[in-house]
Amino acid sequence: MTATATAPFLTGRAGTVEPPFPWLGGKRRLAREINALLPPPSPTLTYVEPFFGAGAIFFSRKPQGAEVINDKNREIINFFQVLRDDGENLVRYLQNVPYSRDLFYELRNRISDDATPLERAARFFYLARSTFAGQSTGRTPSWAFARVDNRARSMSLVVDNELLRVRDRLRHAYIENDDGVRVIERFDGPDTILYCDPPYVAEKRSYGGYEHEFGTDDHVRLLSVLKNAQGYVAISGYPSELYADLLEHDGWEWRDFALRCKANQSSGRQDWEDMDRVERVWLNPRLAEWNRTHSSRLVSLDLFGDGAE
Repeated sequence: MTATATAPFLTGRAGTVEPPFPWLGGKRRLAREINALLPPPSPTLTYVEPFFGAGAIFFSRKPQGAEVINDKNREIINFFQVLRDDGENLVRYLQNVPYSRDLFYELRNRISDDATPLERAARFFYLARSTFAGQSTGRTPSWAFARVDNRARSMSLVVDNELLRVRDRLRHAYIENDDGVRVIERFDGPDTILYCDPPYVAEKRSYGGYEHEFGTDDHVRLLSVLKNAQGYVAISGYPSELYADLLEHDGWEWRDFALRCKANQSSGRQDWEDMDRVERVWLNPRLAEWNRTHSSRLVSLDLFGDGAE
């Protein structure tokens, strides 16, 4: 099934926050559309994100029911754990860090085993906010500066006004640092929503590797587990032959979303160009049926507050 989905009108965003840093492949611009495909937050449902990244979908949902966020990247999870447990000290630390090219390259090139969790969290956040699309891990990042984009100001606004709101949102979630498939197997059940945003299939990427690579065998393993999941399953990615063979020919539905995004034209260069992309979201049969059942309600549904039926 091919379809181009449009987001319904959403009402009420109380309790939601923006992701605290940009991330390659992040879904901030598709948060409304993706949430439109998922059962809304409910005290009776468990929401699980096994490949968290910057957490755009999680942060766009109201906190209800059990929530589990996971990423295999230790630095991402350390940042969110420190923010949750020691947020005020992290904010004070970051308020005294200037936006500087020299400091950026010093931090990028200095990885100390003696650094405290707070120092590691500050380093990760600073690098993620100072590079294009949060490329602080997985490749050699470069300092970002543009005459029309005051990154120093935008970073200070996030530190001063947003990080403690993110901290408060994290208090409602279980935080894991594990293999994504193991997390799926651990928390899957009839009342579970599994939103999966794994690394893109390698041949579909326009940029270099991830901190933890995710090859074809990893995608096959992931899809094998998700095809047998009991819960509502949505998977984000680029259209690919692998996913067509394993999902689209086996009863899964999908929705396509056109995006204009920045893409690296050569893995050896740091320049980026605008490119048209299609993001695809695959729905397992149970979630596809839920969407058909609830399609008449979606225009007026408060996806950030109502419970799933």
